[in-house]
Amino acid sequence: MVNTKREQKRLEEILQWEVDYLQLSQKGKGERISPSRPAFNFNEMKIDPKYLRQLDSIFIQLQSFIQNNQSEKELVQKIFRYARLFNPEIEHVEDMQTLSIDQLHYLSEQFMAKQRLLSVGQGSVTGLGGFVLLSIDLPLLAAIHLRTIQQLATIYGYDTKKPLEQVIALKVYYLSTLPRPYQQEVWDALFEEITYYDEEHIFFEGEDKVFEAAWFGQLIRQVGKNILISTLRKKWIQGVPLLGVAVGAGMNYQLTKQVTDVAEHFYQKRLLLSRLEDE
Repeated sequence: MVNTKREQKRLEEILQWEVDYLQLSQKGKGERISPSRPAFNFNEMKIDPKYLRQLDSIFIQLQSFIQNNQSEKELVQKIFRYARLFNPEIEHVEDMQTLSIDQLHYLSEQFMAKQRLLSVGQGSVTGLGGFVLLSIDLPLLAAIHLRTIQQLATIYGYDTKKPLEQVIALKVYYLSTLPRPYQQEVWDALFEEITYYDEEHIFFEGEDKVFEAAWFGQLIRQVGKNILISTLRKKWIQGVPLLGVAVGAGMNYQLTKQVTDVAEHFYQKRLLLSRLEDE
């Protein structure tokens, strides 16, 4: 049962979050150094477009692999079983939107806690060092985050088997893993694209390109993390490179928290705007 007043209040909270989280970190981008504001503007980097297209291709293939995995299909059914505690008639992804925003948020909390724990575990293992562990860190973390976003999309009633939702989920990944000062512009552009599609077109005709030069800020940070871990693995405490483990786990947790926060606010706002427009 949808409570319009509660939905409106939650939308207002999200709009305030946009001011507190997105706009404040974006304001003055590149003008001065602060913990959330880089002095270097990654959008000004000269990246050959073919490398950006290769990135798109790699992540599309990774997304497809995750989506077609049997464990992902089982996970969707698990989400349905949890959701049937609130509405026994749920059978399809779209049926999830019959639940209230608070019920959906409750479900997301149950599944996102596991994703954050998985990310911390993966970071801890990477922190042990070694060429193999460090070399697979980036693809494993990307897979965790893509799966996280697909779970959130499913919980909020958006079927990522559909071409439009596949592209949107990938763009949400790009958005949520960007350095914070670059997120506001992409956030606004993505909502404009969705509105354009909903109002004007039956078939999806949005931009099929996803990654831009700004994302290399996140890539550089992850490479820097691995270099730091490689250095710290030489410092053993009781036979374990604890500093490397702590760095790997801590940085993975922070990034995964950023991904889950941004992605959930995105899907919540999208659903709430749709509901309130139908009133």
